[in-house]
Amino acid sequence: MNTIKSKCAALFPALMFLLLLPMAAGADDFAPISPLPLAKNAAPKLLNTPEWLDGAVWRAAQVQMNVLIGSHDYDALDKAARDWRTAYQAKKISAETYLSNMTAMAPTQAGMGMLDEMLAWTKARPNSYAAWFALGVQYRTIAAEQRGQKFAGQTTPEQWAAMRKYADLSHAAFVKSLTLDPNPLPTYSQLIRLSPLMARSEPKTYSEIKRVVMSMVAPQKKENFCPAAGSAGAVFRTAWAEEIYYLCLARKNDPDAVYPFRNLVEYNIPRWGVGYATLPPITALRPNNWA
Repeated sequence: MNTIKSKCAALFPALMFLLLLPMAAGADDFAPISPLPLAKNAAPKLLNTPEWLDGAVWRAAQVQMNVLIGSHDYDALDKAARDWRTAYQAKKISAETYLSNMTAMAPTQAGMGMLDEMLAWTKARPNSYAAWFALGVQYRTIAAEQRGQKFAGQTTPEQWAAMRKYADLSHAAFVKSLTLDPNPLPTYSQLIRLSPLMARSEPKTYSEIKRVVMSMVAPQKKENFCPAAGSAGAVFRTAWAEEIYYLCLARKNDPDAVYPFRNLVEYNIPRWGVGYATLPPITALRPNNWA
């Protein structure tokens, strides 16, 4: 029973993300969230779903990356990252494929078990964007695991402390990566995911979220998407301020990239101490390639 509950909890953010897709992009179109009806007997077998097949491909890629990290084949790792970046810039692969491939470089399934190997990569190649980015992903994954999957009010002080310890290490690695690539879209996307795990002087509020969203979707802001103050690598007053800042940078880098927005949605739900009321206005910020 506990296993079932934990799996359901892990799937909840993805389900919420799917339910948001049909909503309108206009600032005044904050319609209620409702799921689409399912066809009778339409549920496919688990191993035949596109989601499972995509996950299997990702896991296979991650195994290959783990082998290269364990064998210290840093030339192959850096070449893979460069090839993906070149293919993405040439529009041969989508932003989602590029970001997914880069994230697969981190041995997240190993948790702390491969931290020494990851640190060895950054030591051997201190100017490698891929090395520092993957280390940031690894630390962020560990931070999330330390926090657990329960709602904010059910998370213990010890869990919060452990989460923030590894979140700080993740942030430092991501900030380093920002200096090593002129267009670090993968880092922008991951910093949105990391933001709720960081210690803050103030909590995010619904009024703050709605005020910023309304200003960003106003007609006069359409050509200047990024009103958020701050600088890359800075410490932000609230998680929302940091999330929206890096969403702005990601949108300027690629207005059609879905993952940065998905990460924003995933970390603005009650599990992270935010009410459901924040979700309708946030959908107004979805990528340009969504109707």
